[in-house]
Amino acid sequence: MDKPTLLIGIGTSGLRVLEHVQNFFYESTGKNRPENVQYLYLETDENAHPGVTALKNEITRVHISLNEKETMINALKKDDLLDAWWLPPANQIMDSGFGAGGLPAFGRVALWGRDNFERVSSHIKNAFERVGSHTVEGADDSKPAVFVTGSLTGGTGTGVFIDIAYLIRDILRGIEDLYGLFLIPGRQGFAGKEVIYANTFAGLKMLDHYNKPDNAYSMRWPNGHSVSYDQPPYEYSQFISQDYNGNVPSISSLGGLYKMAGLYLFLNAFGLRKKRLVRFGDAKGNLHLDKYGTFGLSAIQYPKSQLEEHLAIQLSEELLGRWTDPEFYYRQGTKTPVSRTHNAIVNGTKKNFERFLREAFEELNGTEVEAGRKVLADVELQTQNIRNKNYDAASDVEHIQSRFSSNGTANYYTAIKNNLRVAEDVLIERIAELVTGATERYENLYVVREHLNAVVDAINDTVQYWQTLKISGKPDRWEVMLTNQTRWMLKNRYKLLLQSDPVLADRMRTTLEYMKMHLFANKLVDIRNSITKGELALKSISDVELPRLKQIDSMIRVIRETLGRQQDNKLPRDFKTLKGRREEIEQDIKDTTIPILRIFPSGSMEEELKRSMERYRRASNNSIAGKSAMIGKEDLWEYLNQHSEGMHARLYRDGIRNFERQARKHNAVPDMDVSEFIRKEPTESIKIARRATFPLVKINSDKQTLFGQSMYVPKMVIGQNMAMINKALDHFKEEKFLEYQGDEDGTWVNEDLKNMLVFYEEKGYMQDKTNFEPLRHLQFIDEVRKLYHEYPAYKSIAPEEWHRLRVPYYRFTKQIENV
Repeated sequence: MDKPTLLIGIGTSGLRVLEHVQNFFYESTGKNRPENVQYLYLETDENAHPGVTALKNEITRVHISLNEKETMINALKKDDLLDAWWLPPANQIMDSGFGAGGLPAFGRVALWGRDNFERVSSHIKNAFERVGSHTVEGADDSKPAVFVTGSLTGGTGTGVFIDIAYLIRDILRGIEDLYGLFLIPGRQGFAGKEVIYANTFAGLKMLDHYNKPDNAYSMRWPNGHSVSYDQPPYEYSQFISQDYNGNVPSISSLGGLYKMAGLYLFLNAFGLRKKRLVRFGDAKGNLHLDKYGTFGLSAIQYPKSQLEEHLAIQLSEELLGRWTDPEFYYRQGTKTPVSRTHNAIVNGTKKNFERFLREAFEELNGTEVEAGRKVLADVELQTQNIRNKNYDAASDVEHIQSRFSSNGTANYYTAIKNNLRVAEDVLIERIAELVTGATERYENLYVVREHLNAVVDAINDTVQYWQTLKISGKPDRWEVMLTNQTRWMLKNRYKLLLQSDPVLADRMRTTLEYMKMHLFANKLVDIRNSITKGELALKSISDVELPRLKQIDSMIRVIRETLGRQQDNKLPRDFKTLKGRREEIEQDIKDTTIPILRIFPSGSMEEELKRSMERYRRASNNSIAGKSAMIGKEDLWEYLNQHSEGMHARLYRDGIRNFERQARKHNAVPDMDVSEFIRKEPTESIKIARRATFPLVKINSDKQTLFGQSMYVPKMVIGQNMAMINKALDHFKEEKFLEYQGDEDGTWVNEDLKNMLVFYEEKGYMQDKTNFEPLRHLQFIDEVRKLYHEYPAYKSIAPEEWHRLRVPYYRFTKQIENV
């Protein structure tokens, strides 16, 4: 079993690195993380969140809030047991901006303030417990490995990376595998970036301070726990930047650097760490590695997983685009104008609505006017009572009106009025069924909108027709109508033809229908208004919602936002659209400054995507994918009728995940033997493999400080199997490229690392037989040191104050100032 591993990101840069780690795991295993790995990241910026991924995001966010900074600082100052000299002054609070505002002191305040320290500690303990459940009892790997990553350019990472290391040591006593991977700026020019470089220098100063045996970390933490450690915060700290040492172009984007950091951590969490440590122990034992290092890393990759994801995004965009196409819909694979359906929808819906209304009124016939006797049965009874004069009223007129009047109590009017919910529920549920069915049939929300508009038109026609009949929802108008109806009911009932009772009963039933219309008129208007204007849906007793036009518009908006065709400032700033993710994949694949050579059997990404789509269409025997490919058997209306904030993410995830599954099922993107590419294109292959021999930091140009070669320092080729690795090395040898050896020390095999060969070289041993020290060897270090010490005067800040804001871990002295 691979060693349990915890990866902790600090600050936004740490998050971005972890996102790449997660993505590499997804590409290799189909999971965002294996069971033995946990991700955790600490952030002061409340707006920074892990992005949406095809599967559930596995990165646990721990927000160390800087809200109410002044209250936090004052509370810490009041604790006399704390050595709180480093706390920033109140007049700096408003200048901090989002998060820690580029001030390491505020980063540390965020960790120490309120209950943040205890919450971070609790999250780390919980993460240890989760990965610890995958530890083999009694094995050498009984304690998890921990990698902490982030940049030393901002306030959060630089402010917390020392405390976090010792907190980990305190939680997991005796831990040895504790490593730091820190991103630093390249030589980009200092103008306008003085604070970034000052933070980097401050971070290096702090790390160097605690890496010296004489400088113990003695602290009483805000949770009341006192600790003292005389060992370094990290067993080994590595630094990388966008720059390469040597005549190699820099990585053009910070995102590219995040990707390389993510690839490094992914490989280590996947098992490379154990392989490295075999060589690492020899290197330390022979003084060829010490406290600090860097590395070179490159790869030749057929980006199968990215192509599958791109294909899945294309199919998702195609499907979601059809759902929200205002002009056309597909029926049995045939493209049809939406406008062509208008008349058929209007006529069909009008007929359906008449049927719905009849059904609703029929339900009212089941209303009990008296215990055990329903309305229609009572009508038959009253015709007999009128014939036999079996009533207490003064006349037939008075008796009939007593049964229908709004002024009565236990009569038809009261019984029906009290039971209107039954009719309303029928109408709500039938309209919902109509809309749900239309959504399933057409898979186009604009066609569904036509159906719902047709329902509104049918309601308006009904209301207008009722008005011609003098129907009104007002009780006084009903009384007027009832007087006329009573005269009509008792007029000329064909007594001589013995039809008196049937005629009277029929007329009473007709009047009953008018009364239902009168009582239901306002309900009908309410239903129409809910459809056209409603913010909240009407619901039936069985919890069926009445569809609304705003609801459909909301669905369309959410889908268009997910597609990236419509912007909404209310969406989270890290929200991913399908278009944005597709462009991100294309940009990443095309970025030649990233030391990953992307290769394609067809010669280009565009051609490979085209062929993948053709293979998918052919294998799936389906030129147009229906909704079932994305959501299975679930009703489309029910699927879209989820108004939670997570609907964007669900559309995004379901589309990519399920279409990716379909792409793999149909082998739309076949595997590729990378060694075959090396055989055909040895020059390009050697060029990229050589990139790993150049470390990702620039050091002084003095030849005595160049990185040297060491037989003890890890240097290897990494691939899915030895056959592929050996083939690649054989092709290299044919071209007289002998940088990599095929022995046990020079190779590492991981069967899940498909379609990829990785080249890795650890760097830390210098040509002058010393070890790498950032404060001595980084190319820009002398200029940054000067900037760090001169900048306070330029900004009229006292050196002690400047030092406290940048280095909040130990007190300022003249001796330290000159470091």
